[in-house]
Amino acid sequence: MQGGGSFKNMTSKGHAPNRPDPAVAGDGRGPDEKGSGADGPPAFVSHMGAEPGRDAYDEGKEACAERLLVVKGRMGRYVSAYDGEAACEGCDEPCADALARGGGKGPGGGGEAGHTEGTAEGTDKGRGKRKAKPPKFSNRIIKNPILAEVFSWAMHIVVALLIGLFIVVFVVQRTVVDKWSMEPTLHAGDNLWVEKLSPRFGWLGRGDIVTIYLPEELPNNDEVIIKRIIAVGGDHIRIAEGRVYVNGEMLDEPYVNGQQTRVQIGHERNADMTVPDGCIYVMGDNRGNSLDSRSFGAVERSRVTGKAGFRFYPFGRMGFV
Repeated sequence: MQGGGSFKNMTSKGHAPNRPDPAVAGDGRGPDEKGSGADGPPAFVSHMGAEPGRDAYDEGKEACAERLLVVKGRMGRYVSAYDGEAACEGCDEPCADALARGGGKGPGGGGEAGHTEGTAEGTDKGRGKRKAKPPKFSNRIIKNPILAEVFSWAMHIVVALLIGLFIVVFVVQRTVVDKWSMEPTLHAGDNLWVEKLSPRFGWLGRGDIVTIYLPEELPNNDEVIIKRIIAVGGDHIRIAEGRVYVNGEMLDEPYVNGQQTRVQIGHERNADMTVPDGCIYVMGDNRGNSLDSRSFGAVERSRVTGKAGFRFYPFGRMGFV
């Protein structure tokens, strides 16, 4: 038949059936020419023949094409904008094998089977699991890798210092007791965590141990004292016969170890008074050796810098205060 004659005539010229001539397939260019059509496969696939290259590209163009380019860049032909290691991780070997076979190094037909297998395997491993990571911020603004690393470390240190400063100023601070006015509750050398939220939000009450900024009342260039709040704004305090009365009720003060509370001559007005609003009346637990409200009167709340919360040293006396 005429149709059969045509089939025999094709095979007599030495062309295998169903295999396109590499010189005329695809975009009509020879095996050494590179196509760059917008809808076609990337240029490096054209060496393996039009149909195998197009099929492999269509199957893996979203998941594997970028990784193939990166692998090609690691061979010295292409420089990726991203980190080749991160971009190709997950389908490194399959894609490299596909590139080698797709470049015409595979057996028969430009390595169609090898590229298809490599692309499929790379697609299964790479699709949706890993994406190319952009370079670090420091690498984007500083090209020199050493300077970029130094800049990165400097940024981390500055951020850490700012966080530490914020915590010390607004949250908590270490304080060391250096006097004896709070014995037996606190001793010289005790290390305390003093939190700063309570005075800031007005969470202060009777019995709290607080630090107070009061340089004008302290000798020896001291600036901060640590005392116990005995009464708050609006309370009436009276010291008589060695005992302390708040609003007419005698205080139970086990922390004074049985000491009597006395007032120095000349300061009697501070022994019977109503605490002004916005102020506190403070005394040390060591009543015989404490400079406190019995001498300088009530203290404004705004002078309170912190509230003692936890003693972390010495370890033998560790605990809340």
